[in-house]
Amino acid sequence: MPPDIIAKLATSLRRRDDVPNQLLAAEIVANNEIDAINELVENLENKNKGIRYDCIKVLYEVGYANPKLLAGHRDAFLNLLDSTDDDITYFYASRLPGEPAEGVEDLHFHPIEPRTARVHASWKF
Repeated sequence: MPPDIIAKLATSLRRRDDVPNQLLAAEIVANNEIDAINELVENLENKNKGIRYDCIKVLYEVGYANPKLLAGHRDAFLNLLDSTDDDITYFYASRLPGEPAEGVEDLHFHPIEPRTARVHASWKF
């Protein structure tokens, strides 16, 4: 596999579907390409959000097929949980008190949720 894995990502191929990412993941798993995984992990914080998304998608597919291939990169995935990225961003008109009746068009976002854990315990007498 060539060293430039980023060129095979859907974003780099100007594709809007996940098929290239899924095929790349299958190729990485079939060949146990540790170098490719390392390159994808290095690009989890790429300035291009499309590249970041594709790297996460490929690594997800790799981890689903063979979790042992990602075992050495636990910290990289934990760092993603402290991301300042938004989960989703909308553009629409909204109206707050004191704003015009037609509203103000603006970006509205929902931040990525921080790490959480839930515990449930019950006891019967």
